[in-house]
Amino acid sequence: MGMKRRWKSWGGIQAEWYIFAIVFAVQIAGIFFRSVPIITDELNPMAFGFLLRGDDWGNYLAADGYYYKYGQLLFYLPLIFFIKNPVVLFRGMLVVNSFIISLIPVCAYRIMKKYLKCGEEENCREVAILVGILPAVSLNSKFVWGEPFLMVIPWLILLLLLHSLEEGAERAKKQAGRRRKHRGLGCSIALAVLQSYAYMVHNRGIVILIATVCCVLGIRFLWKSRHIKLIPYFSTMAVLLLADKLLSVLLKGSLYQTEGDLTGGTAGFLNIDFFRHVLSPKGIWTLVQEMMGWLFASVSGSYGLVAFGLAVSCLVLYALIRRKEYSKPETVVGIFGLLCFCGALLLGAFFFFEDIFSAGHIIEKRGDKLIYVRYLDAANVVLSFLGLYYLLVKKQYNKGKYLFYPVGLFLILQGFYVSVISERIDNTLTWGSNVIIISYFCDLTRSIRGSLYSRIGFFAGGIALFGLFSFAVFCLMLYLREKGKAAIYLCAAVFLSGYLWNAYHTLYRMDSYVSDMAYAYCDVIRSVETAEKVKNIYLADEIVRSSFQYVYHDYYVITKRDNLGKQEENMFILAEKGEVGNLGLEGALYEVVLGEKVGSVRLYIKGERLNELVKENGYETREV
Repeated sequence: MGMKRRWKSWGGIQAEWYIFAIVFAVQIAGIFFRSVPIITDELNPMAFGFLLRGDDWGNYLAADGYYYKYGQLLFYLPLIFFIKNPVVLFRGMLVVNSFIISLIPVCAYRIMKKYLKCGEEENCREVAILVGILPAVSLNSKFVWGEPFLMVIPWLILLLLLHSLEEGAERAKKQAGRRRKHRGLGCSIALAVLQSYAYMVHNRGIVILIATVCCVLGIRFLWKSRHIKLIPYFSTMAVLLLADKLLSVLLKGSLYQTEGDLTGGTAGFLNIDFFRHVLSPKGIWTLVQEMMGWLFASVSGSYGLVAFGLAVSCLVLYALIRRKEYSKPETVVGIFGLLCFCGALLLGAFFFFEDIFSAGHIIEKRGDKLIYVRYLDAANVVLSFLGLYYLLVKKQYNKGKYLFYPVGLFLILQGFYVSVISERIDNTLTWGSNVIIISYFCDLTRSIRGSLYSRIGFFAGGIALFGLFSFAVFCLMLYLREKGKAAIYLCAAVFLSGYLWNAYHTLYRMDSYVSDMAYAYCDVIRSVETAEKVKNIYLADEIVRSSFQYVYHDYYVITKRDNLGKQEENMFILAEKGEVGNLGLEGALYEVVLGEKVGSVRLYIKGERLNELVKENGYETREV
């Protein structure tokens, strides 16, 4: 049997395995562009695992001040214990991400076949694969932060919610007695575990938790389904949230030497000044700009699919309000996706509000906060799925007046970005990782640090150009939607090319910058690793601190934000030649004389004892 015939014959569990294998292979291809964590969001959640392994990052974390919870560490912990090579370990964690992410298309396929009752087997498989290779999915999974887990958890919750609908409908027809009494207990507990785990992965998981509670209550009371047991459901959730609170206190106390507030750790931004500002005319306009900018980034980054998914979700909500006859599974998927998206949009806009509110008309630092698509990507995947499903499979909303809504929304967002937002963010300092799915046409070669917190050339204009390109792709999708496989091939080509282009031009450039610097002087630094009291590294460029703390896991990495660390008597120093004298470090300084250097960065030594150890190991030094 030929490959084409076998592909057409696949169905059920066999199809799910093949979908998983194809997407997993695509995801694995990108891990070779990464070798070390580059940002705080990746490093800090690992800290407790390294503490259990014997490495204490307490001083570093106390100075760094960012807390990102711990949920994904449960999956990384076995690797941290058994793999010592930092590059192999990091890529091993990315393999875990690839595995986790590859469950999304399997869930999408099962939802289409089992619950949405889609009869077009081949189209369902292809749409499921497209969901698994969306640029937002592929690129976010190349970091060891919470995004991969926040992306897959909603799909597992959706399966359980839809399962509860199916079981609830069958209850009256099937088994009675004691066994019937306990039906739904496992589903209820599993829902509570998944939504609570989302909150353990990141505080933003609160959005998934609230969306799940709303859907559970809606299924229970609106549709009178008793399959979800509310007492076990809420009891399990309460116990897990209490456990999360206690674990967070433990982690903060053991790693950060505090039980109080930490950046990224609480909703401390919700204070009286916040509400006073947000209700002012300038505050309302700031919120409008944030939300419109985030919507533009989401819609353009998904090639219009998020706009289509939003339109479908709103139509589903309208039908629910009007009590029209509508498929319950379609309603659950649409409402859950809409709740997750709106919740993430509001939470993110509020979180960054003060930064944008207090900035001038031209934002000098972190202009990416006005187009910060990453906080929405987990919800964007569900909406993109809805867009693909109704555009290419169900085709219920892919004609006539229904196309007016997503096309109109896309044009409005593009116009708002060009006329209002682009001027504010042009030539701003930003993190390339936060705009990775919309920066294709920016001039990344002009940015320092490989786009790691730098000014990106043609930043605002490049993103505007990408918006136009994305809109053209969306219109082409609409034109090809009835022409067999053409639209599917177009989506696959655009998704894969965007993924590979950015894997090299953004991921690889950022990773190369930090890894080259971290390993450049590794032989010298590691030559004295047996001397415990001199295992300190001072970085003039604090942007690379996460990579250094990971590579030199048994060292104390110090930056200018760490006043306590500056008092260390012996430490290695990485700084530019003209910068080392302005760091405010007391005592004799020595430069290690080496033939090969990384750009303008030099390796220096503070302290007579460390200088002696380096010279004993055959390296030449000279006093600065």
